[in-house]
Amino acid sequence: KVSTYPPSATVPTLKPFMCLTVLWINAQAYVFRTLLSELTREEGLFLPPAVHRHPMFYESRRGMAMHWCDLCRQRIKPDDGGCYRCGLCDFDVCLKCARREDAA
Repeated sequence: KVSTYPPSATVPTLKPFMCLTVLWINAQAYVFRTLLSELTREEGLFLPPAVHRHPMFYESRRGMAMHWCDLCRQRIKPDDGGCYRCGLCDFDVCLKCARREDAA
């Protein structure tokens, strides 16, 4: 005799538990992903308020090579390794200017 699924009386009682298991796993994944992103979030680079008021974040994409540094007015080269960028107001700063003490 070939074994089949359990009797039909027990199958309806398993469906809610299977749904709850899927929901529980998704909730755990969401909490873990949120916690991980909060613990590894970059604080950003803050320049003096006279220069720029928003936090700036490091960008290493090659597409940044088409941008200009808003402090020294030089093109940001792909070989420079990236730049700091404010996505709110499109303000870019090359790494050389970001390391300067007199950024203003």
